[in-house]
Amino acid sequence: MQLANDEITIKLGQEFIALRPTLRNALRLARREGSFASVTQDVLDGSLTAARDIIITNYCVPFLEQKIMDAGLENLKEPLLAYLFLCTGIDVDADEQSSNNASTVSFEEHLAGLYRIATGWIGWPPNVALDATPAEVLEAYKGRTDMLKAIFGDPNETKQNGMSLDQKVSSVMQSFGAKKVTREGVAI
Repeated sequence: MQLANDEITIKLGQEFIALRPTLRNALRLARREGSFASVTQDVLDGSLTAARDIIITNYCVPFLEQKIMDAGLENLKEPLLAYLFLCTGIDVDADEQSSNNASTVSFEEHLAGLYRIATGWIGWPPNVALDATPAEVLEAYKGRTDMLKAIFGDPNETKQNGMSLDQKVSSVMQSFGAKKVTREGVAI
């Protein structure tokens, strides 16, 4: 998942506008009548209302509809669809195996799950969670789970030959070339 590419830039008039696919914007679009599929279809159909609904949260100016029409709905179709894709939080680089075990949920439930991850697992305040992109939430979650595995161990990993903690420490120390010294002499 590429975090550096989480903004889409469009040109309206003489201005370049950065569209940031935040969780807040994604939830707002999902709550629109017909949900996310409807917004996507409306963009494909060249809907001015859909284009305005996407752009207005990132760029709110008078006569926005006129600026959109001047830029051309056909010219905005591809970047708006890319923006909608980024709002989903789908990782195109994810393992195919993990998607085979996934259950089907609505888009709004998916986004609510991302919000719960951001505020619960990661511990972000609600306003920070809503201003993050789905990709940022997922990467932060991976980082948190990696940290927890490093601290507490990964339950999916096999145990190392059932060795005790003393044996593990001894094994590590021996790999560094350390020798155990006893009163009787040197033991290895």
